[in-house]
This record gives sequence, structure tokens and C-alpha cells, in this order.
Amino acid sequence: MSLVRGEFQCQVCRETLSMDPEDEGTFLSKTEHDQVFGMQLVTYRVAHIMGDERHVNTIILDHEGYFRGHRDYYSEKIGTTEPTRTNHYWTVSREIPTLSESRLVRLAFITDRRQRWVLELVTPGSVKVRELALMAVDRVEEAERVYETVPNHLTLKIADHELEIWLMDSELVCLEARSSETAPLMEKLAMALLSSQHNEPVPSKQLVLFALRVIEEHPEFLSHPDLVFHF
Repeated sequence: MSLVRGEFQCQVCRETLSMDPEDEGTFLSKTEHDQVFGMQLVTYRVAHIMGDERHVNTIILDHEGYFRGHRDYYSEKIGTTEPTRTNHYWTVSREIPTLSESRLVRLAFITDRRQRWVLELVTPGSVKVRELALMAVDRVEEAERVYETVPNHLTLKIADHELEIWLMDSELVCLEARSSETAPLMEKLAMALLSSQHNEPVPSKQLVLFALRVIEEHPEFLSHPDLVFHF
């Protein structure tokens, strides 16, 4: 592990770069985050010019100033404000309406960080779910870079949302409980979604929403020992 005061690599062009956390002239911005597993993490946006492009890298440091990896990176043409992001997620099953509310959860979506899709389930109209999914994946991958073993259930605060995240392979189920009473049901639902047998590369949004509505009326449905989901 090396100090960022040394060198790191631009993820766009592989140029060797350096910055100093104590010198504001060497980075664009600094953001301190909530503690992750007791460690205070900070991100810095660092930019450099290459030809007619500006390459921006967002790098992660721990509380001692050690480099913990990249969080995001993108390039933009000089003279334009429209970045071409390397990290991009696409929304699947748009043709099926997303629920604006549920008695169990305030917010719910599934995302796959390898295939880079987001399946929106319950979404208040003001929330940009793709951005939220990208940030959730970033926080999970931060934890993976810092720790040898990451539990399959994390609680993360992003903006004003208290997200419960369950992981299996590359898939994340992200839910925000409506109340403390619904929290145990969320875990059963998340594990059912992660362990379900998918008939397609992406779970059926229609079937997942139908299951959510059934569970709202009959929560005991999740405790049936012979239940097998085929989303």
C-alpha cells in the first residue's frame, strides 16, 4: 500500500499521476464519507490534461492518507461539460411501471455490477436510481478493497437513504425499510431474490413486483419451507 503523495495511475490513459492531500492545488475536490467498518474514507477528484481531453480520477484514501483504489473515472473533451463516463449502468424493463410506494419498503432495486444493469422496483419520483446504484456498488467495492472478507449484508447511508444491501456474486439487492417492523421481512425477501432461479439473465420485474404485493398482504408467504422462486 503506498501513500497518494507518491504516485498512482490514471484509469483512462494509464499515465502516472501524483497528488498531495495537504495541497489543495493538486486536486479538484475532497469528500469525507461516513465510516465504513470503523475506517474513515475520503475521496479526492484529481484531473490532468491529455491532448484535447481532461481525465478525471476519483481516488479513495483512508484516514492515514493511504491509497485504497479508484472510485470513479471519466474523460471529457476540453471545452465541453458533457463527460463520457466509463462507469455507466442501464435500466432494464422500463416498459413495466415501477411502484412509487410500498407498505414494506420506501425504496427497492436490484443491480448487477458485472453486467451493469439496474432493475427498479420501488422508487420515489425524486430519486435517480442509476446514480444511487452506482454509489452503492462503489461503497461495497470500497469495503472489498479495505477488508479481506465483506459480509453479505451491509447497511449504508447514501444521501438521506438508509440502504440495506444484500450481496451474492455480482448481484446486489438494495432495500430501504419503511419501519423497524418490516426489516425482518426485507431480509427474507432479499435472500429469496438472490437465491431465486432466474429464467432470464435479468429477473422478471413483473414477477418480483407481484411477489412484493403478495408479501404485503401475506408476509407468512416468505416462511413457506417449500417455496422456490422462479423470477
